[in-house]
Amino acid sequence: MFALTALLACVAVVSAVPTNFDARTQWPGCANFILNQEQCGSCWDFCSVESFADRMCITGEVASGTIISPEPILDCSLEGCGGGNPSVAWKWMLNNGDTSCTKQCFSGCQPYDSGAGTSPKCHKGTCDSGSNWPVTYFAGSFQSLAKGDITKFQTELETYGPLQACYTVYNNFYTYFDSHPTGIYTSASGSVVGGHCVKMIGWGVSGGTNYWLFANSWDTTWGDQGYFKMERGTNLCGIEDQISEGFTLKQASLRGVYGIDPAYNTSFIVGGWYNQEDFTVEFVNDAINAAVNLLSDKVGRELVLENVLKVETQVVAGVNFKMSLVMEGKAVEVKLFRDLKYQYHLRI
Repeated sequence: MFALTALLACVAVVSAVPTNFDARTQWPGCANFILNQEQCGSCWDFCSVESFADRMCITGEVASGTIISPEPILDCSLEGCGGGNPSVAWKWMLNNGDTSCTKQCFSGCQPYDSGAGTSPKCHKGTCDSGSNWPVTYFAGSFQSLAKGDITKFQTELETYGPLQACYTVYNNFYTYFDSHPTGIYTSASGSVVGGHCVKMIGWGVSGGTNYWLFANSWDTTWGDQGYFKMERGTNLCGIEDQISEGFTLKQASLRGVYGIDPAYNTSFIVGGWYNQEDFTVEFVNDAINAAVNLLSDKVGRELVLENVLKVETQVVAGVNFKMSLVMEGKAVEVKLFRDLKYQYHLRI
């Protein structure tokens, strides 16, 4: 009898999960914004502050349209643009609070100033103008969710609001959404570019394919006006291994749980640098050739590449490259940015 009761309860829980869910339609009174991390490895920060703002709107702790700034966390947590972990962002908001910004976070009290790839000096508690933060927003708690627990991901999202999801980016992730901005990414191919984190806002089924729905931090010109879908239930790119969520003060109070989940894996870095071992891979080789051509244009004569010592890549709103090249007998350190239109730019 107990086993049958437990089974029926389990079936009831599973059936309670809707086939399709979208935070934008579930909470239409909370405006959603697509931000732009630009050339900084700050995805771990963006997805966290965006989820925090959404959840505070859901609970009525802030007005619709409030954007929580990623900048104080980058400036003061010592993680900066070199990559990080969502727990770093939530720990900062738990212990220090955060402030807001406006107009896609490029203005307001503490706007996003790290888009070129470096962060300014920490000035916690004061706006860029020098005035005090008008309001300080504190988070309540943060936890990881068990790997592969899809139903848990869905019920937490439906109950409390958007989650953070981190995964491995392969080169075809870029090319797929160039051609299929509203499609469902179902297969990874090509070389690994690095790690990335995004805000999970829903799920659904289309054409027989189960998918997750995400908000990216690559501006509204990428994907489906900044949003995208990935196949659900196959752990594509490890997407179902690193799901986490943070709670507002009101949510934490109702749950009676505060602080950072000690079981959370803080060792992985997302948005950091990934070492490329094969320089003949197409996207790496293309970047090397672009670097040589851009350097040649800069010095006004054709340079000859003699050797490639090292290439590292970083997932941003595009791809950052760090290269050690040998040209004309000299080792040259090159920083390169490939934007989302596949145009290359030397980074100073």
